[in-house]
Amino acid sequence: MTLHRQLTDNDDLGTAVTTCRLLWPGYQVHAGEGRAARSEAVREFLVVPDHGPPRLLLPAAHRRAAARIAAGVNTGVGARGRMLRIALAGASRVGARDRWAPRRLLIDAAGSDLTGETIEDELRRVTGEDLMVTFSLGTARANQKPVLTALGSSGRARFFVKIGHNPLTKSLVAHEAESLRTVSGQPTSTFTAPRCVHHGSWNDVDLLVMTALPSARLLGWQTAKLPLPAMRDVARLGEIRIAGLQGSDFWRDLSSLEGIRPSPGRDELEHALAVTRDSHGGTAVRLASWHGDWTPDNMARHRRRLLLWDWERFQVGVPLGFDVAHYSFQAARYKRDWAAARAVLDTQMPATLRDFGVPADQVQLTIVLYLATIAARYLHDAHVLNRDSLPTATSQTLSALAHHVQAL
Repeated sequence: MTLHRQLTDNDDLGTAVTTCRLLWPGYQVHAGEGRAARSEAVREFLVVPDHGPPRLLLPAAHRRAAARIAAGVNTGVGARGRMLRIALAGASRVGARDRWAPRRLLIDAAGSDLTGETIEDELRRVTGEDLMVTFSLGTARANQKPVLTALGSSGRARFFVKIGHNPLTKSLVAHEAESLRTVSGQPTSTFTAPRCVHHGSWNDVDLLVMTALPSARLLGWQTAKLPLPAMRDVARLGEIRIAGLQGSDFWRDLSSLEGIRPSPGRDELEHALAVTRDSHGGTAVRLASWHGDWTPDNMARHRRRLLLWDWERFQVGVPLGFDVAHYSFQAARYKRDWAAARAVLDTQMPATLRDFGVPADQVQLTIVLYLATIAARYLHDAHVLNRDSLPTATSQTLSALAHHVQAL
């Protein structure tokens, strides 16, 4: 098998190659550029984008499937991002993809030591369907994991598969499986979540197989409105109850700072929590459920229902209003406009939280507890990645936390 140009580790495909070797154990994986002069590959993937770390591998053998997957990728914000999706989907549909995705990954059985089953064999076993996979890799972060799209014979998505490959991602995959079981047991009229089909181990990784949600219209970050009816339904997935803050399981878990190594960032968070405890430790707060990462790119519209995925951070027993705060704060800072994100918390969020049912005298407390929760998550991820310096998102969140602690 000969590619137009063989690629080296310097072409940023190391993670993709490693993932393919994990999913097709014993097979040869070739990285190249341009069409293969002779291709007898078991699978051929187009690498997107055309340079830098790969985010998406599209199936070269299925033009329509590649076009549908490309059209749903969140490549950016605003008109430019939409145009990139349209261009890539159009190029995939008509076969003119070499310009947009010249890099290729080929999985070859020739000369390989094929001693075990592939990921597609395992998915056939657990679903009873003949499937082919393609996948996205995401950006480098502590919870980064391959997400597979399992395609049926028609090229349409049948299932999505998350792969837990280390202790953190395995715990997130297990938690999401349990969360989806909880959600499916309490159907609502406002949103639809994937259904857990299978959760188990294979080839030293953990697999979560979920039903694919219907094709739907993605929501833009700049136009998506707060989906308050669905957020209210998610808040009620667990019992809404009132409890003293300092005596709650939520406070115990947050203030333990488990998994966060000593650092200036930890010191800032610890100080903010101490001030909050001293001033509001005895406050009776309303505890509800939250999705945990509700942002516009984790949902879409289908007819009159909201499709909602990525439930790996779902939690019961957090202060009411966390999804509202997270959605608004993250959407505002998506373009790294931290001034706008801070302004949302200062000006828009108080009224929105009151309308959602948060008592007026607990609005600032809710914002503080939300920011502390996200700061703890970021600091924990920095520990997992063994980073000494704080990413911008972490430092800005800690700064916003300090500001709102002063307003308590």
